[in-house]
Amino acid sequence: MSDADRIHVDVLSLTWDEALLSFRLPDFSKVRVRALRPDPRPLAETTQQNAVGRIQLAGLQPGTEQVVCVEWDGGQRDLTFSTLPAPQGPCRGAYLVFGDPHVALETENRKGRLFVEGPSILAEVVEMANTAAVDAVLIAGDITNSGTPQECVLARNILADLKCPWLCVPGDHDRALLRSGMWADTFGPVPWRRDVGPFRFLGVDTSGERLGAEGVAWLRDGLAGEPRRRTVVLSHLQLWPDEYIRSVKNKVVKDVEECRAALSAAFDASVLVYAGHQNVASRVGVGRGAQVNVPMPVQFPCGVLWAREYANGLYHTYRPIRSEALCARSRGDGERAVECFQEPQWRGTYRLGAGPDQWNFVFTP
Repeated sequence: MSDADRIHVDVLSLTWDEALLSFRLPDFSKVRVRALRPDPRPLAETTQQNAVGRIQLAGLQPGTEQVVCVEWDGGQRDLTFSTLPAPQGPCRGAYLVFGDPHVALETENRKGRLFVEGPSILAEVVEMANTAAVDAVLIAGDITNSGTPQECVLARNILADLKCPWLCVPGDHDRALLRSGMWADTFGPVPWRRDVGPFRFLGVDTSGERLGAEGVAWLRDGLAGEPRRRTVVLSHLQLWPDEYIRSVKNKVVKDVEECRAALSAAFDASVLVYAGHQNVASRVGVGRGAQVNVPMPVQFPCGVLWAREYANGLYHTYRPIRSEALCARSRGDGERAVECFQEPQWRGTYRLGAGPDQWNFVFTP
């Protein structure tokens, strides 16, 4: 592998005045970032020499295209990104959303999926949510990896430390828990509807790869009669096709054509759908609504979405797990899985999506 192949410099997170960059270099070096446009100046420098790490940029202009130069010993790279517009008024409510924590009791990782570290990573996400004082945590399926009672108890015990409601839908890996009744006993029945602060959350069961006529009817009823609240739908599988998703496995619910009319009406009502399962940075606009593929904490890029409601829209910022070393490990193992198993869905550049704006954006229908 050449040095060029081993160098990664990416924009991870964006707000209206901050950006978080990650880097992986061939050798130890301090990393420096200079603004080239719109205001040329030094922005940040790491205090330590590292080959893997992150660097935070602050004091950026809101709603502005930024061009920065990232420099290290023997190399540099220019990055272009845009900060979010400045929010208007106070934050009205907030939540974290992610999918597929795959809580497991495994002693080995697989294809870049951090099974061994998974429980501690989920505990870190709980700490993140409590520190941010969010109103809810949404999890888009595959809470467990194998659907065993032991995994379910472990996940429940970790999530019990949350200081806010945690709202989950099942994924295909949770099907055994649905059959045994343990899912309902632990996470509650599905579908469900919860009004929390300025949000109306709706959870649907697509773990069987279909929404179904009953699911469509329930969704239609759940979307009616609450114009004052932001309506958010949580699903494991995509409810609408997204052409960016390249994996041939369960890209979208199998009955999407039968459900298309009802789903079109839902999206036209400014619904925001979060889908798990694929966990790559991608979103698609449908009518006045949108569908967002949410990240998973235990596979590169390894993180969650932080959503905050302001007067001018619902702000989304991607938040990675604390350790960039673990993220780099997941990315590296995923790249090896591409070559070993001919499974391109693990490639890092694909999982990061078309750009940082896929997970850092303002939803303003």
